[in-house]
Amino acid sequence: MVYVQDIDVLGDNMDGALDRAKRLEEIDAVFLDLDGTIYLGGELIPGALGFLERCNEKGIKRFFLSNNSSRSVKQYLKKLHNFGIPAEEEDVLLSTHDLLSWLAKNNITQTWLIGTEGMREMLEERGITTDSENPEYVVLGYDTEINYEKIATGSIHMQAGVPLVASHPDMVCPSPDGGLPDVGAYLAMLKVTT
Repeated sequence: MVYVQDIDVLGDNMDGALDRAKRLEEIDAVFLDLDGTIYLGGELIPGALGFLERCNEKGIKRFFLSNNSSRSVKQYLKKLHNFGIPAEEEDVLLSTHDLLSWLAKNNITQTWLIGTEGMREMLEERGITTDSENPEYVVLGYDTEINYEKIATGSIHMQAGVPLVASHPDMVCPSPDGGLPDVGAYLAMLKVTT
C-alpha cells in the first residue's frame, strides 16, 4: 500500500496514533525522491533523517529515487553515507536505470553521450560505448560537466540523422540557489539547432 498524502504517517504527532500504527502495519516500502526531498544540495531536509530512522525501526524498506542523471549509483551512495543514511546499491533507482533498460531492450550499444562521468561510468559498465564515431543514438543526461565539444558533436550526429534519447525531460533541477537548467533545457537547445 502506498500513502502519498499523509506525510506524518511515521511522525511523532500522537493524535490518531492508533490509526497510524495500524496503517504502518500495511506499509512494506517507501519510495523517496532524493533531490529536494531528502536533501537539497549539501544539506539534509529537516526531519528526513528521523523519518528514515523510523522506517528502519518499523522494518519498512526504503528506496531512493532520482531523475537526476548527473551522478552514478556509487556517487549517490557516497552522498547518502556521508549524511549518515545507510543504503545499498539496490536501494537507489535512477532515471539512468530506465535509460539503460531502454537501450538494452533496443540492442543499442554505440552512443554519443552528452552526460557526466558518473553517467558514462554506468553506461560503460553495461557495455555501451559512449563516444562512438558512428553512434546509433545520441544520449542526453543531466550534464553538470557540459562543454561545447559534447554539444557540438551531438548536434552534428543529430543533423546526420542520428536520433536522440534523453534520461528525463525536467526543465529545472532544484538547488539551494534556485532552479538550474536541466535536461529539458538542453533538449530545447538541441531542438532549435538541429
